[in-house]
Formats: sequence, C-alpha cells, structure tokens
Amino acid sequence: MRDDGRVTRRHPALVGLALGGGGSKGAFQAGSIATLVGDFGLRPDVVTGTSVGSINVLVLAHARTPDEFPEVVDRMLAIWTSLRDESDMFERRPWLAEVTPGMRRAAGEVAAGRLRPELLLELARAVGPLRRMASDFRDDGDAAYSLAPVERRIRALQEPERIRSSYARIRLSAVALESGALRWTDETGALYEADATTPAAGGPVAIVDAVLASAAFSPAFPPRRMAGETYVDGGFRTVIPVRAARALGAGPVVAVACAGAGIGHARSMSRANVVQVAVRAAGATLAEIGSRDVEDLRRGPGLLVDPLVDVHGFLDVDPGRLAIDIDLGRMVAAERVAAVGGLGRVLAARDPGAPAPEDPDALAASEALTCAVTRLRLDAWAEEERLLVGKPRSGAALTLAGVRARKWLLRPVVEARAALPGPMPPGSGAVWSVFERHAAPLVVRDPWAGLSARNEGPVPAVDRDAYVPGPFTLVARGTGARWRIVDGRRRPAGEEPAVAVGSVPVPTIEVEPVVVTLVPEA
Repeated sequence: MRDDGRVTRRHPALVGLALGGGGSKGAFQAGSIATLVGDFGLRPDVVTGTSVGSINVLVLAHARTPDEFPEVVDRMLAIWTSLRDESDMFERRPWLAEVTPGMRRAAGEVAAGRLRPELLLELARAVGPLRRMASDFRDDGDAAYSLAPVERRIRALQEPERIRSSYARIRLSAVALESGALRWTDETGALYEADATTPAAGGPVAIVDAVLASAAFSPAFPPRRMAGETYVDGGFRTVIPVRAARALGAGPVVAVACAGAGIGHARSMSRANVVQVAVRAAGATLAEIGSRDVEDLRRGPGLLVDPLVDVHGFLDVDPGRLAIDIDLGRMVAAERVAAVGGLGRVLAARDPGAPAPEDPDALAASEALTCAVTRLRLDAWAEEERLLVGKPRSGAALTLAGVRARKWLLRPVVEARAALPGPMPPGSGAVWSVFERHAAPLVVRDPWAGLSARNEGPVPAVDRDAYVPGPFTLVARGTGARWRIVDGRRRPAGEEPAVAVGSVPVPTIEVEPVVVTLVPEA
C-alpha cells in the first residue's frame, strides 16, 4: 500500500463490494464507488447488488479486467449526472397520473379531519378523474410507477457478451412472490437459491430482467416475471447483500448503503392515516433487515460506507440534489477509508469487524464538517429553486440575500473539510461561489450577479471574495442556540436591535453547530 492509502497489489483473499438498495439514493452509492475505485484503487473480485445497487452492478459488470474498472465507474457516474427529472427513471401509471396535486392535498386534508367547504368542492370536481382512475387501476393497478425509462436506459447500455466476460463474479438479489424465496442471478443469467451458490431451477434469464426484478420495490414499481415466477425487490430479504459476497469467497467486504442505519424518530403517529402508517411500518421493516445486513458485515473484515445526511427521497430526481448526494458519497467514502488508515488495512484484515478508527475524534470532526457542507448546499439549493425562470419570484431580493449568506457560511466549512485527510470531490472548492445544479435556468447567472429591476431588483452585483452578508440570525441545528450575525461577526442574539431591509425581515438560517464555530467572533 502506498502512503496515500491506495491499494498497489492484490491481496490473496477475494475482495467483495456489496451495494444496497434505495431508489434514486443510488447517487450516493455512485459517488462512494467513484472515490473507492478512483482514489483508493479498489478492484473487487465479487460484486453483489440489491435494487438500485443491482442497476449500478450492471454497469460495473462491464469490466472485463481490473484495469477496465475505472472506465465503467466513469460510465456509471455519467448516467447519474445525466438525470434531469423523475421521467428519466420512472413514469407514473395512468391511474396515478389522474391524481392532480390539488386532489392529493384535498384528500390529505379531509383524511386528517379538516372538512373545509373548499376542500369538498375540490374533491367534487375530481369525480370524473377519479372514475377514470378507478378504471385504469383495474387494468393496470399493480404499481404506482413504471420502470420503463430505467429499462430503456439499461437495454441501451448493456453489452451482454461483455457482461458475461466480467472479471468479477456478480449476484443480483430478488424475491419470488409465489414461494417467498430469496434468489440470485449471476453475470450469465443463471439463478441461485438464497445461499447464492446453490443452482436454482429455471433460467438462464436475461440480465435486464434480473436487474428490473431486483429493483421492483412494491407497491411503487411492478413485479417482474422471469423463469416462470413473479419477482419483487431483493430488499425485502436483504438490503445490503453482504452475505452473498462472503458466500462467493470474499473475505473483506466493502459495503455501500444508500440510506443510514435505523429509521429515526418520527413525530407522534397517533393520528396518522393508513398510508402514513403503512409507509412507516415498511420503513421499520427495511431498517431491521438493513441492521441484520450490517451485522453480517461485522462478522468478517469489512468497511461500511453509509450516508450521514438524508439528501432526498428514494423517488426524488433532480440534478441539484443528485449532485449533492454524489459528492456526499465521495466525502463519506474518503473519510471512512482515512479513519482506518487506508483501504489496504481493510483488505488485509483477518479478524471480524471493520477496523476501528485510528482517531475517533478526528472522524467525528470530519463527519461534522461533511454534514455541514451537505446541509448548507441543500439549503442553498432550496433557496435557489425560488429563483427559477418561470416561477413566481415574490421576495427574489431576500431569496438572493439568503443564498449569498449560505454561500458565505459554506466557504470556510469547505476549506476546513478540505484541510483534513482524504480527497475532496472534484470542483468542491468552488461550490460556495456558484449556484447548485437545477433543471431550469435561474433569473441570474450566479449568486453574485445583481437582480434586474424586472426581476424584483435592483440588487447589485457584489465581489464574491470581499462579500460580507447583511444582518441575519444563525440558529444551531439540534441545540437551537441563536446568534446574530452583524457585519460578518457573530454576536449573541438579543444584543443587537432587529434590523430590516426596507420592510423585509432579517432572515434566519439554521445550520450545523460546527458552522457556528467557524463564524468569526466579534
């Protein structure tokens, strides 16, 4: 192993890469893999996938030699960065497309017991669409969405002969509805039983069918028929397929999840409706399955890379949040590898369990900065969305001021994170100076350009390097501690009189506590 932590020779033990499920959260996974492969030299001998992890495995399986692995990782990243909206991944079924946002809001309000006349009127107008919806549901009601866009993409990119020649052994998980059995598909389309090594009846199957079966998370996506049975998402039995990688002979396993461990604490569910209860219960079940998979990882040498921040939902697709999630994956992978003294230490490990961090406090500090970078970028992205061309721009001046203040906060956090061991995502040094990615153009070209009078200006352009934000209130996320920022200096809230820009109130920005420590003291 070199001083920079890269692997310079193959360890005798087979190396596994286990990729978990999570819908569009697979962007995090793509970023993590890019850093593990490109910056630390990971070349797995065994690659297993569940759900969106199987989609990523399909791309990785095109590597016929270890030297081709970086090339296919670049292809995988290009796919994720090309996505613009949900239609690039899935389509609403006709019965769901009949339900307008107004209908959904009205139904939710009525279900919550708020029976206002205007809501009932909205539902009355929906009688015709609801009838068509019921008819469509009878004909096509096995799922809310279709995976047709994903299918078109993977059919276009697959090269079956190249996949069959993959140097890495692969396994894709799926669950048969008729028997409830967990089954696996390999690079040739052969089927295996739950242990991932015993041949199963049926097959071979088309690799595209195996991927779509693995990603068929019901009821969002339809089941997939193959080899005489009906299959759904493998995540109903294994979220992070570590055990299959070990069954194929992998000693050390690097596992990349798409969601953090556990389900988190929710507000009271005592008045939740049936849909909210069902979603929460499903989340608890998947969290328990994922926890068992993590325990499997700890039974042998391995490393877990999982997100620190929930960037978006598993059905959310937009270029800005996907890019932020990719960069989060890169940062988390880098700091997890750095924390254990390099990837070589993981791959050479003989004892169960991931290597302990060499300096737990250093890892905690790095993770805090990573969370701060990610959440500030997410907050800026949300503010920037209000500046999209074609959207109502009420308060555009205040919105631009809020974006600039977040960029000002972001700069020292990015610099502090970059000063720690481990590579940063490409271009991260400039994230404070530019807008995040958006599906549509914004009314100004960058955060430091001025708003024109027709866009509710005039707000003049500023020198980004010399910029000092106007007064705002800083709230530490979690503790709720508050500070006033005046002339770029931190002061306890209450010491400064309230300041307004004309009739516009001073903005309040909630940030990670670590950001508070980086704001200059008065």
